[in-house]
Amino acid sequence: MILGNDTVTVIKRAPTGAMNSVGQPAMTETPTVVPGCSFQPTRTAETVSDVDLTVSYWTLYAPAVPAITQLEATDAIEVNGVVFEDFGDPQPWTGLNGNPSHVTLTVRKARG
Repeated sequence: MILGNDTVTVIKRAPTGAMNSVGQPAMTETPTVVPGCSFQPTRTAETVSDVDLTVSYWTLYAPAVPAITQLEATDAIEVNGVVFEDFGDPQPWTGLNGNPSHVTLTVRKARG
Protein backbone atom coordinates (compact mmCIF):
# COMPACT_ATOMS: atom_id res chain seq x y z
CA MET A 1 0.00 0.00 0.00
CA ILE A 2 1.35 3.43 -0.92
CA LEU A 3 0.53 6.04 1.73
CA GLY A 4 2.80 8.84 0.53
CA ASN A 5 5.95 9.82 -1.33
CA ASP A 6 8.37 9.47 1.59
CA THR A 7 10.98 6.74 1.78
CA VAL A 8 12.30 5.90 5.23
CA THR A 9 15.16 3.71 6.36
CA VAL A 10 14.35 1.51 9.33
CA ILE A 11 17.37 1.01 11.58
CA LYS A 12 17.09 -2.23 13.57
CA ARG A 13 19.53 -2.29 16.47
CA ALA A 14 20.82 -5.45 18.15
CA PRO A 15 23.40 -5.77 20.94
CA THR A 16 26.75 -7.23 19.90
CA GLY A 17 27.63 -8.52 23.36
CA ALA A 18 30.44 -5.95 23.72
CA MET A 19 30.41 -2.58 25.49
CA ASN A 20 31.03 0.77 23.82
CA SER A 21 33.38 3.53 25.05
CA VAL A 22 30.83 4.86 27.58
CA GLY A 23 29.94 1.49 29.07
CA GLN A 24 26.72 0.93 27.15
CA PRO A 25 26.04 -2.22 25.11
CA ALA A 26 27.50 -1.84 21.62
CA MET A 27 24.85 -2.23 18.91
CA THR A 28 24.91 -3.36 15.30
CA GLU A 29 22.58 -1.48 12.99
CA THR A 30 20.78 -3.15 10.11
CA PRO A 31 19.08 -0.73 7.68
CA THR A 32 15.96 -1.57 5.63
CA VAL A 33 14.49 0.87 3.10
CA VAL A 34 10.69 1.24 3.16
CA PRO A 35 9.09 3.31 0.34
CA GLY A 36 5.48 4.50 0.12
CA CYS A 37 5.37 6.19 3.53
CA SER A 38 4.04 9.51 4.77
CA PHE A 39 6.10 11.27 7.46
CA GLN A 40 4.31 14.13 9.20
CA PRO A 41 5.19 16.49 12.08
CA THR A 42 3.01 16.11 15.17
CA ARG A 43 4.24 18.50 17.84
CA THR A 44 7.31 20.10 19.40
CA ALA A 45 8.07 20.70 23.07
CA GLU A 46 10.78 22.96 24.50
CA THR A 47 12.28 22.96 27.98
CA VAL A 48 14.35 25.97 29.01
CA SER A 49 16.49 25.55 32.13
CA ASP A 50 20.24 25.04 32.45
CA VAL A 51 20.03 23.46 29.01
CA ASP A 52 17.67 24.49 26.22
CA LEU A 53 16.08 21.21 25.05
CA THR A 54 13.74 20.81 22.11
CA VAL A 55 11.94 17.54 21.35
CA SER A 56 10.09 17.06 18.05
CA TYR A 57 7.48 14.33 17.63
CA TRP A 58 6.53 12.97 14.21
CA THR A 59 4.05 10.37 12.98
CA LEU A 60 5.05 7.83 10.37
CA TYR A 61 2.29 6.29 8.25
CA ALA A 62 3.76 3.20 6.63
CA PRO A 63 2.78 0.03 4.81
CA ALA A 64 2.26 -2.94 7.15
CA VAL A 65 5.59 -4.59 6.33
CA PRO A 66 7.68 -6.56 8.86
CA ALA A 67 10.43 -3.90 8.95
CA ILE A 68 7.85 -1.51 10.45
CA THR A 69 5.56 -3.86 12.41
CA GLN A 70 8.51 -5.46 14.23
CA LEU A 71 10.13 -2.19 15.39
CA GLU A 72 11.23 -2.15 19.03
CA ALA A 73 12.09 0.62 21.49
CA THR A 74 15.81 0.50 20.67
CA ASP A 75 15.22 0.95 16.93
CA ALA A 76 15.06 4.13 14.86
CA ILE A 77 14.12 5.45 11.45
CA GLU A 78 16.03 7.78 9.18
CA VAL A 79 14.28 10.29 6.94
CA ASN A 80 16.24 12.60 4.62
CA GLY A 81 19.45 11.93 6.55
CA VAL A 82 17.92 12.69 9.99
CA VAL A 83 17.61 9.89 12.58
CA PHE A 84 14.46 9.73 14.72
CA GLU A 85 14.14 7.41 17.72
CA ASP A 86 11.17 5.05 18.12
CA PHE A 87 8.77 6.42 20.73
CA GLY A 88 6.11 3.78 21.18
CA ASP A 89 4.83 0.61 19.65
CA PRO A 90 3.87 0.36 15.99
CA GLN A 91 0.08 0.74 15.74
CA PRO A 92 -1.39 -1.58 13.06
CA TRP A 93 -4.61 -0.58 11.31
CA THR A 94 -6.83 -3.13 9.58
CA GLY A 95 -8.85 -2.71 6.43
CA LEU A 96 -12.46 -3.72 5.86
CA ASN A 97 -11.27 -7.20 4.89
CA GLY A 98 -9.64 -7.64 8.33
CA ASN A 99 -6.09 -7.68 6.93
CA PRO A 100 -3.42 -5.18 8.00
CA SER A 101 -3.78 -2.03 5.96
CA HIS A 102 -1.05 0.23 7.34
CA VAL A 103 0.88 1.10 10.49
CA THR A 104 1.35 4.35 12.38
CA LEU A 105 4.40 4.99 14.51
CA THR A 106 5.38 7.92 16.71
CA VAL A 107 9.05 8.90 16.63
CA ARG A 108 10.98 11.73 18.23
CA LYS A 109 14.18 13.72 17.87
CA ALA A 110 15.77 15.68 20.72
CA ARG A 111 18.11 18.66 20.40
CA GLY A 112 19.88 20.59 23.06
